[in-house]
Amino acid sequence: MQIFGGAFKDPEVVGTIRYNYDSFLNAFITSFIMLTTENWNTIMFYAFSGDTSQGLIAFYFISCIFIGNWMLLNLFLAILLDSFTQVEEEDTITDEEKEQMKQTMQEELKFKQGEDFIEGMLELA
Repeated sequence: MQIFGGAFKDPEVVGTIRYNYDSFLNAFITSFIMLTTENWNTIMFYAFSGDTSQGLIAFYFISCIFIGNWMLLNLFLAILLDSFTQVEEEDTITDEEKEQMKQTMQEELKFKQGEDFIEGMLELA
């Protein structure tokens, strides 16, 4: 935000450019757009039209896109692997353990009332 604040200028655009780093909210939205790689090239063209160093701009955009996409990919893979481990844990439970879990849920259901009772009944089904 400090590097690009007030630096985006385009003679063809009247008023403020839509994607900018002038405020925290606009910087957050602009960074999110870059991480999702949706219309990031427009932001880059606006950055290159300003007075900031060309090398710094190139380094920022390359690192932001590569590191951001790497982080989003790792997040997606972590969620995917977590769902696979949950399925494997459910498969390793024996029938006796399932029956015991069902009995403990029925015993806990005796003390529940209202919405908790309804949710407990749905879990047993």
